[in-house]
Formats: sequence, structure tokens, C-alpha cells
Amino acid sequence: MKKNYLLLIPLFIVLFSLMSLLAEEAEVSINEEETLFSSGIEDRIISMDFKDTELSNVLRIIAQTYELNIIAGPDVSGLVTVSFTNVTLEDALTAILNVNGYDFIIEGNIIRIIPLPLKQKVTTRLFTLQKANAEAIREAVASLLSEYGKVQVVQRSKNEVPSILMVTDIPSNMETLEEIIYDMDVIASAQQLTTKVYKLKHIEASALEEPLKKVIGEEGEVKVFIRKDEKVSDTLIVTDTPSNFLRIDEVIEQLDRKIPQVMIVSRIVEVST
Repeated sequence: MKKNYLLLIPLFIVLFSLMSLLAEEAEVSINEEETLFSSGIEDRIISMDFKDTELSNVLRIIAQTYELNIIAGPDVSGLVTVSFTNVTLEDALTAILNVNGYDFIIEGNIIRIIPLPLKQKVTTRLFTLQKANAEAIREAVASLLSEYGKVQVVQRSKNEVPSILMVTDIPSNMETLEEIIYDMDVIASAQQLTTKVYKLKHIEASALEEPLKKVIGEEGEVKVFIRKDEKVSDTLIVTDTPSNFLRIDEVIEQLDRKIPQVMIVSRIVEVST
């Protein structure tokens, strides 16, 4: 019997060594995942599908599935219905949270859920572009957003040309943005036109509308962009042929100037007779 026990000792040593190796591999795997997270969530490609799921449960599932540190207060609530395929974790979190009135900030390796400023209700929409360049439209739309708005280009895979815009803004501004994106993508692209957004510095946009209509071509168009929460606008949206924008830029530069201030001094002179 003693000989049998002696024969088992080498076997126990081998098993112990294998268990140690497996433990080391598991530890290395966890460290690699931590390094991946610390490098930024904008590069992590994920897929998810939820229907009428409580927001707090969605955040918990995301945290457990992707080994994230997410902190959300007890007042974080809402329903989530999404179906994402091959989107970045940053885009997915932004869409899920914004549509419920929340956002997130990253503090070290912790994602903290915060309310949007003043808990302003916002809506999020995905626009699939047909012809226009997604980055060009993103730049134009970014200048038209309210203070609560956000616009991002969504790329499903690294090899795919970006063709999806994710726009978040207050509902009163979203309807106008939809029209502008459609004009820039479908109408302007079909007629080989270009659309530019001008933010004026010194005069109201309406003051330049008529002068610019005399400069643009037959297919061109000038619009004054004004949000429903504004009384006056400093934003012009101009669509025209690319070759005509040099002249348009010159006209805007000439007219968008600070009006000189004139000081009037009056004196009262008493004349005795």
C-alpha cells in the first residue's frame, strides 16, 4: 500500500502544476481586459438587443457582460428598446442614456451615469445616409444643435465607409435637423450641390438672406436656421454649386461686419439778447 501512495505523489505534483498554470493564464486574461477598457470605450465593438427593458437592468447587464465599472444612482430609470449590431460601446451607451435623459462621464476606469443638464428631455435618431459624406454632414449638423445636442458618426465595422449619423437633441430642434439632413444627403447630392453652414458674428441671418439670393445659382438655396427657443438667428444654410462658394464667402465676409458706433454729442448754448 505504501508503494501505491508513493506512486500517487508525482501525479499530485503534476496536477498542482497544471492548476497553477491555469490560474496564471486566467489572471493574464483579466489583466488584458482591464488594459482594453483603460484604452477607451470608443473602440470596443459590441452588439445588443433589448425590448422594453428597465434602464437599470440594461446597465447592469452591460457592466457584467463587458466587465465594466458602471455607477448609477437609484433615480436612474426608463425603458430601453434597442437593437444594435457591431456598434461601439460609446455610441450604444450614448444612445441608450440620452433617449432617457441621461449621459455618462468617465472617471479613471469608472463610468458614472449623470442626468443631462436640467434633465432636458432629448430624443435620439439614427440617419442612414444615401450619398453624402457622413463626416461632412456631421460637421454641419454640429453647428445647428442646441446646448443639449450631440452628433456622432456610427461605423459598423472598420472596413465599412461610415454612412450612419446618430443625432441627439431636444424634440423641438430635431424636426428641423431631419429636414436639413435630408436636403444635404438626398437633394443636394443628387444635383451635385454642396451645403455649408455659416455662423454670423455681427448681424442677423435674415439681413443676409436677400443679398445672398442674388448671388447663388439657379439650383441654389438660402435658408435662415432658427430654433424654436430663439427669437433671432445667426445661422445661414446655403446650398449651391461648389464653384460658387468662393463668391458667397466673399459676400458674407463683406456684409458680416460690426456696425460702427457713432457718438453724438449735443450742447445747449444759451444766448442772451
